[in-house]
This record gives sequence, C-alpha cells and structure tokens, in this order.
Amino acid sequence: MKKQVLNIVMAVFALFQNTKTIAQNINHKQSSVYIGLAFVPIINEYQPGVVIELKNKINSKLSTGLFFMANSSSQNDTFGYKVKQPVINVIEVGWLNSYTILESKNLIINASLCNDLTVIRLGDNAEKTTTFTGKALATTSKEIVSNYYYTISPGLDASVRLYKTLFTSINIKYRQILGNPSFIVTGK
Repeated sequence: MKKQVLNIVMAVFALFQNTKTIAQNINHKQSSVYIGLAFVPIINEYQPGVVIELKNKINSKLSTGLFFMANSSSQNDTFGYKVKQPVINVIEVGWLNSYTILESKNLIINASLCNDLTVIRLGDNAEKTTTFTGKALATTSKEIVSNYYYTISPGLDASVRLYKTLFTSINIKYRQILGNPSFIVTGK
C-alpha cells in the first residue's frame, strides 16, 4: 500500500514539475512552491508534519495545485490491537485552491480550500517490514490497520517577503474529516 501511494505521489509530482517548468517559461510569477512545518491534530494533541504545496496561478487572483502532508508519531494507545510500540503515520494528498485577498510588494493574504485523501496508519515499531521500492530496500514498521478519509480544509494564509522570492508564511485551517474509522474516532 505504501509503495502504491509513493508511486502515485511521485507520478503526480513529476507531472506537476513539467507543468511548473512550462509555467515558469511563460511567466516567472505563475507558480509557487511552499515547503513547511505543520502542526496536525492527531489523537487529541498536535504533532509536527512536513507540508509541500505546489501551486500554479490561473489568473491574478486564483491559484490551484497539489498539497502533500506527512506525519509520523509514537503513541501510547494501542487502540485495542496487540501492538508493542504503536506508531501513527499520516499521509495526505490533495487538491488545493486559493484566492488572493490582498497582494502587495511584501505581503500576500490568501483564502484557501484543500480537498484531500487522508491515510492514517497504525503500525508497530517493534516489528519491521522490509520492501523493495524499485531502487532500494525500505524498512518500515509493520502495518496493523489503516483508515482512509476524505478531508476538506478551508483556511487563510499570510506570506511576508523576506528576500526577493523568499517568503515566510503562516496559515490556519479548519479540518473536517469524513469517513468510517476502524481504529480512530474522527472526533479525535
């Protein structure tokens, strides 16, 4: 399963990179890449995760693109399964749309809406699984169970220019997760 998700992400990323290159050749301000840290609510606490957003401008106000988020955290709760060292892995892949509310030389404020597939996986770090990824061997925790959700996240973000094309950003989102969990209640 993890290999399939990784292959899909790599294919979509390669497609977007080609689109991004074409857009940059047309107009340098057409595309943007955001790489950052997000604090994601998992099991009633906030855990750090890595976020990547790849966006292309449609016009002066609208942008659209891809959203990726990955998180991994050790847990004390076994969720009723026989797990020695529980770990929760979260992967989100989705489509991001944003509308520019305010844009000046040094400040950009956007309203956004992200629709994505969220995979939450319970693993056991005490037992490892080794798989061949096509180029190398990868060792991961043994998968116990996975949940699949549709997540919709409206939000606001603000970016302040630090240097020419380098910005620092902050965003806040409300996340609504829809789906039938097998080990985590959606309220958590």
